Amino acid sequence: RKMTPEVVRSLQKSAFAVLKQVHPTLSLSCNASKILADIAVDLITRIGVEVVTLLDSSKHKTVSAREIQTAVRLFLRGGELAKHAVSEGTKAVVKYSDESYQDAKKIETGPAQKAGLHFESNTIRQVLRKKLFDTKVDVGALVYAAACIEYLTAEIAELAGNCCKDNKKQRVIPRHIMLAVRNDEELNRLFQSGIFSSSGTLPQIYALLLPKKNKSNTEPGPPLSTSLFEDSNRFHQQLGDNPFPGPTPEEVETNLDDFDNGDEEDEDGY
Repeated sequence: RKMTPEVVRSLQKSAFAVLKQVHPTLSLSCNASKILADIAVDLITRIGVEVVTLLDSSKHKTVSAREIQTAVRLFLRGGELAKHAVSEGTKAVVKYSDESYQDAKKIETGPAQKAGLHFESNTIRQVLRKKLFDTKVDVGALVYAAACIEYLTAEIAELAGNCCKDNKKQRVIPRHIMLAVRNDEELNRLFQSGIFSSSGTLPQIYALLLPKKNKSNTEPGPPLSTSLFEDSNRFHQQLGDNPFPGPTPEEVETNLDDFDNGDEEDEDGY
């Protein structure tokens, strides 16, 4: 089931509001807002897949905040993102159930807006219908899911905004989002098979593309000796028997000493 234009427009509006909350001085391009909306749809769909599995195993007919919490921990694989997402979801549900906070607002809005969130609960419900179909979803579950999606979107928007500022730009583009996701370990693992349109490639060279080093050039040779005759003898030993054996190093040293003594005698005049 395809997303209606109203759902896509609502997600883009929420993503822009999240970016303004994290980086007030930056703006968001049209393609970047579409990518953030697609990321939100993908995250909600993953939550729905995990919830369907949990409902089949527990035989419950209504989705509560407990199932959403377990689904978030499952598809985030228990990292730092999962801890903070669960914490934000719990805070949102407590804030929504607080009657004093609702009386202080006195504004007729949706459940997610009453909890201080930017993502609308009705939009979350329509995206979850792709996997849950006609399964009943509790209001607390919608608030919990909206809080988790908003936290993950804010994390990506913050990293993309930092990349935008590093490049001395004022508007976030798809390349900033791609670099933000790929340079983070947990986000890269979460969107490992994702493709970001109009974002380019990573500025790096893979190790498989580098030329391999030749082992023959890297292996050190035998140590060189201080005497030239020792090197020549080693060379002839490698070739085989030497048909013209030369003098030994001891004979050469004695001959050199005699030659030096002879020079000294000539200088004295004898």
